[in-house]
Amino acid sequence: LLNEAALRQKELSSVLLIAFNVGGDLRSVIMNINDQTRFNQVYQAYLNELTLQGESPKTVDMYSRCLRQVAVFFDTCPDTLTAAQLKAD
Repeated sequence: LLNEAALRQKELSSVLLIAFNVGGDLRSVIMNINDQTRFNQVYQAYLNELTLQGESPKTVDMYSRCLRQVAVFFDTCPDTLTAAQLKAD
């Protein structure tokens, strides 16, 4: 019984729950730790790039919101999406 509980805790610790407000609906996404880490890196680089380009804070907010919504919809880091995946959904 202890081994089962330890195994379950290990499984749960390898996923991260993310909640986003998408179009007025609160949606939850479960990404594994590797996807979440990759998303955080891509997201921060994207924010840095927009800021360096001199985009207004509203533009940065809207563009970054779109990036988060894509991640929620596909339940993966957007930089791993293929053209076929984008066309299919």
